[in-house]
Amino acid sequence: GASDGMFMAGTDTAGTYTYTVDADGDGPCPADSEDVVVTVNTANDAGTGSPLTICSDDSTDYNLRDYLTGEDDGGTWTGPDGASDGMF
Repeated sequence: GASDGMFMAGTDTAGTYTYTVDADGDGPCPADSEDVVVTVNTANDAGTGSPLTICSDDSTDYNLRDYLTGEDDGGTWTGPDGASDGMF
């Protein structure tokens, strides 16, 4: 939480949180309050890669997505020659 005015990223799960600060009235001035809305998004996960070892004369096409586990959908592949479709 942010009870001391500090929001510690990573302590709350994904969601939207509203924190309110209250300022007591002083003398003739009225009390006031204001909200700060914090949105915590789920972190992206590119997954965990598995090794792929092939021979230099291998002519098989390999879908590199098959060598990832736990990845989010989507993403952009980049290879030695720039953008790629994930095929090697």
